[in-house]
Amino acid sequence: MIKSGIIAGLKPDDIRDMIPKDAFLVFQGWQEAHEPATPGSGAPTKSELNQMMEAAANGNKRRTA
Repeated sequence: MIKSGIIAGLKPDDIRDMIPKDAFLVFQGWQEAHEPATPGSGAPTKSELNQMMEAAANGNKRRTA
């Protein structure tokens, strides 16, 4: 497509303008879905971990009481 566009005298911006904007959203979504996540990106923060530990400790105290 680009080679024939260059022969026809079209510039890259002209070719990009012919592609629907939705196609770029699809490409971006596919790329984001297939990029590996950075290690630890889904890990809880220290404060979240403390809250989970407190909730677990309170749950254990209720069971023993």
